[in-house]
Order: sequence, then C-alpha cells, then structure tokens
Amino acid sequence: MATQTVLQANRAYDHIYDPCYLTSHGNDHYRQTSKAMFNAQRINRVPDDKYMFSELPHYPRCTIQVTSKEALPAHVDKNWIAPELKGPGADAGTVSGQYRHKFSARPNKQMLSTMPHIVQYAMKTGAAATALRGGQAERTSVPDSATRTVGTQSMYRESESQTNPYSPEYTIGPNQVPEVVALTHLAWGVGLPATEAELQIIERTRQKRLFSNMLPPPCDAFGMEVRVQLMEAQEFREWADREKTIRDLQDKRLQLLKQALEERDQNREGAQMDKVDRVRARKEEERDRKLAACQRLRTKVLRRMQKERQTAEAPPKKRDVIAEYADFTSQVYAPLARKGYVPDYNTARIEVQPTDLSSFPGLVQLEQSLPASVLRAVDKHPKDIDRTKKSSHQVRKELEMTNALKNAMESIKKDLQPNEGGEAAGGKAGDPATTSGGLKKFHVRNILDRPDSPRLKEDVLPEEEEQEAAVLLLQRIIRGRAFQNQMFEGKEKRLDLINELRAAERYAETATTVEEKRYIDQLRDKAFEGVLESVQGSVISQTLDQLSKELLRFQQERRIAAMVKLAERDRQERQAQESGRRQAEERLREREDEMFRQVMGVHQGTVDSYLEEVLTNTVEQAAQSRALTEARLKASKINAVVDTLEASAQESEVVVRELVHSYNLPHVQREVVKRRQAAENKRFSEAARGALDDAYDKVKEAVNPSQ
Repeated sequence: MATQTVLQANRAYDHIYDPCYLTSHGNDHYRQTSKAMFNAQRINRVPDDKYMFSELPHYPRCTIQVTSKEALPAHVDKNWIAPELKGPGADAGTVSGQYRHKFSARPNKQMLSTMPHIVQYAMKTGAAATALRGGQAERTSVPDSATRTVGTQSMYRESESQTNPYSPEYTIGPNQVPEVVALTHLAWGVGLPATEAELQIIERTRQKRLFSNMLPPPCDAFGMEVRVQLMEAQEFREWADREKTIRDLQDKRLQLLKQALEERDQNREGAQMDKVDRVRARKEEERDRKLAACQRLRTKVLRRMQKERQTAEAPPKKRDVIAEYADFTSQVYAPLARKGYVPDYNTARIEVQPTDLSSFPGLVQLEQSLPASVLRAVDKHPKDIDRTKKSSHQVRKELEMTNALKNAMESIKKDLQPNEGGEAAGGKAGDPATTSGGLKKFHVRNILDRPDSPRLKEDVLPEEEEQEAAVLLLQRIIRGRAFQNQMFEGKEKRLDLINELRAAERYAETATTVEEKRYIDQLRDKAFEGVLESVQGSVISQTLDQLSKELLRFQQERRIAAMVKLAERDRQERQAQESGRRQAEERLREREDEMFRQVMGVHQGTVDSYLEEVLTNTVEQAAQSRALTEARLKASKINAVVDTLEASAQESEVVVRELVHSYNLPHVQREVVKRRQAAENKRFSEAARGALDDAYDKVKEAVNPSQ
C-alpha cells in the first residue's frame, strides 16, 4: 500500500516569537495560531477500559481527545501586533542583551576538514591593525563575481538519478604538457571506465613518449643515423603490434562464429527433439484415446452379450401385475426413460383456468384489452433466421470477393470481344500468344517476401568486403546458370506439348470453313465455361473454407472465454475466502496480543505496587530510627553547644556587622560587574567600528580605483 508523506512546519510559533515575522491582518495571525495549537500532534487516542475489545461502531474502543497541555508558556502574548508596532526595540543597537548575537561573527569551520580548527578573532586597533590595513591597500582588490558555478559529485546516488561523472574544467600553464591531457579523447562509455585494452594503449603511449624523449638529437651525421635506425626499429615493432592486434581480432571473430554455429546447431537439435517429443506425446495420446474407446466399446458389448445370454437362458416369466402394483419401486410407478417413457407431470390438472378463457366473449374481451404488440407474431421466416448482422470482417471479405469476380468477368469479356480487322489480317505481329479459344494464359505465382538475413554488427576490413562481394557475385552467376539449365531441360522434356499447342494456335488462325469456325466457337465457349466454373469454384471453396475457419475460431474463442470466466470466478472466490480467513486470523491474533498485554500490565502493576509498599515501609522505619537517634544525641550533647553559640551570635556588635556586610558588599559587586560589562561592550564597539572602516575603505577603492 502506498504511503503518503505529510510535511509539517518545524517552528509553528514563528509568527509569535520572531519579531521580524509580520502578518497583514489579525485574522491571519489567529488562523496560524489555531493551526499550531490544534495540529495532529495534539490529538490523542484515549482507550476506553470498558469497551477495549469492542468491535461495534456504537461502542467504540477509544475516544479522540485534544491534550490539555499548553504548547506556549503563560507569559507569552498570543495577541496580534500591528506591523508598524512590531519590530526591534529601542535597545537594538546595544551590543549586550538579546541582540548581542548580531554583533558576533561565527567562524567558518569546515565540518569534514582534517585540518585543526583555527579561529581568527578581530584585531585590536593599533599599530598592527594600521600596518595590516596599509598592506591590504597596496594589493589589487578583485571584486567577487555575482554568481559561481560549483560542481559536486557524490558516491551515493540512486539508480534513477545517476548521470555521467562530472569532469571539471582545467587550465594548462605555460611550458607544461601533463600526461593526463593525452587521455582527453576518452569519455564515459567510450573508453571509460578503462579496461585492459585502454590500459595497454596508455602504456604504449607512455613508451612512445619515453622513446621520443630518449632519441638522440639530429645534430650530426652519426646522431642522425642512430636516430633513423631507432625510429625504423620502433616502426617495425608498431607494425608487429598491429598485426598481432589484427590476428587477435580475427581469432576472436572466428571463435564467436564457431560459438554461433554451435549454438545454432544446438538450437536446431533442441527444436527437432522438441518436435519429436511433441509428435510422440500426440501419438501416445491418440493411442491411449483409441485404447480407451476400444475398452469402453468392449465393456458395452460384453454387458450387452451378458444381458442377452441371461435373457435367452432364463425361462420366460409371466407378468405379475399384482406384485408390480404392490411394489412402489416397480416400473409401473417409476418407469425408465431409456425405454422410451416421456414423463408427464400432469401440470394441466392443477392449473387454474381464468374465467375469461372459458367462453368466447371472454376471449374477445381479453383480445381487445391486450396491446397490438402482444398479438403480433414474432416468429421469423426460416430464410430470415440466418440473416444476422454481419461483422466488418465479413463485409470486407465479401467486397473483396465481389471486386475479384467483377475484374475476372471484365477481363474474360474483353478477351472474347473480336478485334476490329483482326480476322482479315490474322492478328497483329506484336500480340501475345493466345489459346485456341482466344483466351490469354494467366500464370499466377505467389511471391513471398524473403526476410533479411541477420548480420553481426562488427567491423569488416575492405579486403574482406571485396572478397565477400566477389563470392556473392560468383554464387549468383552459378545459381542463374543452374536455373537456365533447369529451364532448358524442362523445355526439352515438354517439347511435344509445346509443339502441339503451337499447332493448335496455327489451326485456329488458318480455319477457313464454317464447320471449323463453329468447332472453334464451341471450344471457346467450353473454355469460357470451364474458366468461369473454375473461378466460381475457387471463390466458393475459399469462402466456405474461410467461413468454416471463422466458425471454428468463434467456437474456440467462446470456449476459451467460458474457461477464462470460470477460472476468474474460481480465483475470486478463493481470494475472497483467503482474505476473510486472513482477516479473521489477524483479528484473533490482535485480540490475543491485547489480552496478553493487558494481563502482563496487571501483573507488572501488582509487582510495582508491592515493591513500592515494601520500600516505603522500610524507608519509614529507617527514618524513624534515625530521627530517634538524632533526637537523643541532640538532647544529650548538641543542645548545650548550640545554646552557647546562639548566645554569642545575638550580641549587638555582631548583628550590626552582619547587616552592614549584607547591604554594602552586594552594591559594590554590582558596580564592579557594570564596569566590566561596559569595558567589554566598548571593546566590541571598537571592533565593529574598525570592521566597518575597513569595509568602507575596500568599497571606496573598488568604486574609485584611479583615486
């Protein structure tokens, strides 16, 4: 269950305590005071001992009460003060008192710094302060910018807010080339975090830089020759490293190709084994089904044979009518439905016939009183029963079928229409080949889109690409030549049929007599009827096949929907039962825990009261014995000494001395404290005045640098 976080103000009484907190009107002040005094923390649940375990709404187990403890002291004024009256008092400029914290600067302590905390106090006015102020004036004051860009990076981040690591800006001093600058091309996700390959590249770059620094200068012929030899050796080493890298990449690619082939073979073998297992399971299921059907048929035949044998062997018995009517379990009272008996419960005998149906005038009156919609027959014609509303899929399929038939009929009619002037000329030379009836040959071929071959996203060298293109070209040439040979062989095998078709075409073109033309027309009509019947048959077969598939799919869909509904209902019932059982168990557990808590509380209170009573009695007895002992001691020894001391202390000189001491010395102490406080305030005032003078000088220098 989702939790809701409620944020509350930490200091709800700021509008009362803070002198700088102003409210525009008294209503706002009293509204904030009410919110602070009657918040959720001041509302408590007080349990009721009488109805502690009650679950009835009219006998609650606890009540809601507001605590009587006041959050504000009694001396705090809760009334609203106008903004013009509220503010700092007349003593706001005094360093001591409640505004003393405003004249003290807190040192900037770094909480996570490992350096010792150094606190720098304000310097006294004098020669040292004058010298320091003069040194600061000689320096060039650089004013701080209004904004600053601060970048932070934490080790603890949530996965949703994780971003690329922060890279701060840097500057390179003159005549300095740090080694880290050579790695600026690396970024997060592109070489970082560094792997073994990046580490090898970095180490190779270091060696190359060290080698370039160790090369001798080309100041003479010998140095130049040594330099060239070393550079050639270094170049050969680099080429060897490159060849090794290429060889490693080729080995890895070959290993990946082998692994992919092995995985493909394993997947193919697994698919074949799965198919074999499925076929075996299906065949075994069919075998078990047939065996079960045979077993049921065998059992039925055996029972029938046994019953016929018993009937044939048993002598014929005469029907005992008296016994059958005496036995209320016989077929006279309870006949069997499998023997053709249709039960009739004789409901018409107990049916109450209304008086309107007993006579013809009553029927006429009843018919006149009923509305016309009741008397109208709702039965439909048998032809209209199957006329249900068609779905959009059926309408679309019928439209496609109608368009196909229309296009086929138009093409057939267009082919059957004789061309103008074609009979005399025998047809144009550029006309396509036609059959004997003038019909074109339609070659229908299903074109299946071949899916794209999967490719691995790897870097391929130009030489490999050229080699692969050459191999593909060679494969296409060989495959095309193979198809040409196949077509030539098929042509040679069916050369007789081709010649026969050509002879028939020539015969149709060279027909001159009326009988030949009539025979050609008959052949054309037969061909047209055959094509039309084939088109109609294909369309009707496709329609029937589609309808049968749709019916099967609809039945399966209904069956699956019924199964889903039953499963969902079963799941809901089980979930309801389980939730009720869980609630009952939790309620029982809470009740038992509360009872145990109450019993333990009673036991603990009993033990506490018993221990308290024992300790009270013991303390009273000890105090009584101690008081008696002190009274006896005082009566015997201390009374005499105390009387002597009191007599000496009650002399007039002693009394006068104590009075002078109690009145004069406190006044002297108060004067000393006032003088010390005045000296301290003067020191702070001088420090504040000196700080203001320094700040004024800095601002003046920043504003007028030329002066």
